[in-house]
Amino acid sequence: MRPHGAKALRLAGALLLALTLPSGCRVPGSSASPIRLTDLAPVTRAGDAMAAVRLDVPTTPVRLGPADRIELEIAGESGSRRTVTVGPDGKIYYHLLAGLDVWGLTLAEVQSQIERELSRYLREPKVVLTLRAAESRRVWLLGAMQRPGRYALTAPLTLLEAIAQAGERTDSPAPTATADPPARAELERAFLLRQGRCVPVDFQRLLGAADSSQNVYLEPDDFVYVPPAEPLAVYVLGAVIQPQRVAYDAETTVGSALAQARGPQPEAYLDQVVLLRGPLDRPAVALLNLKAIQLGRAPDIRLEPRDLIYVPFSPLPAVDQTAELVVNTFARMMAANEAARPDR
Repeated sequence: MRPHGAKALRLAGALLLALTLPSGCRVPGSSASPIRLTDLAPVTRAGDAMAAVRLDVPTTPVRLGPADRIELEIAGESGSRRTVTVGPDGKIYYHLLAGLDVWGLTLAEVQSQIERELSRYLREPKVVLTLRAAESRRVWLLGAMQRPGRYALTAPLTLLEAIAQAGERTDSPAPTATADPPARAELERAFLLRQGRCVPVDFQRLLGAADSSQNVYLEPDDFVYVPPAEPLAVYVLGAVIQPQRVAYDAETTVGSALAQARGPQPEAYLDQVVLLRGPLDRPAVALLNLKAIQLGRAPDIRLEPRDLIYVPFSPLPAVDQTAELVVNTFARMMAANEAARPDR
């Protein structure tokens, strides 16, 4: 018999466990009609414990790489000024010198190297170097941008400056300190990916409220993605046959979303399927026992737009590590899809 009232909520609430517990809970009883997560139990808010981001101006010296362009001149030697490009092998060719390997060196180190080599031909040469283009230091700016693509990081650059440089799409306002959030963007799903990890930045606070605490400095190879507004969807990730974006409607549940992703892989760990909801920098997290749902021992869960479902391969760590794992997986999938598009 189907339970009613407060007893039903208590039983259904047992589906969701705080991530401090080792596994999901098996709930007796027959399969119930889909119910909303908010009808069950409070989920764990994970974002407050995610690592803070430094807002300091980067002080790490620029190190050269392929495609960088530097201007060189020997002081007192007329006609010695040249602009050279670091080759794919990391070398430059200048004056009487054979190829010099400058890959990974700072300008000061390159200057010392050139002066040392030139001293074989000139008396106490003094070389002046200027970085003209840092083509090897790039950031990706994709999504709801007027000019998406890769941008050279020639000087310290903040996230807001980068978005302004790429330009919002013409149907969105420019991201100035007083601008409203972009009308054609999903800021809750915008992210900054750095070395395969999602940096906890709140794009809504940055673009909508001019919150300078979110205006971080970018680093080489950072990937910034501000997704354009699209039809509502949920995302299924992890140990499923076909991780993907799934179209959302009012009847979308955990079970139906997983079915569209062709179901879990054989090695999936179904006792702790993650449901992540809310902004990527401070998501709410809940665990579901998918085995219980599949066996009809627990009700299916009705999803909300933009929910992330993550099926793990093994038991999960603590709440903040789990939230970070899911967010990073989502960001890497979106970044890979964007970077692989033929118009990029």
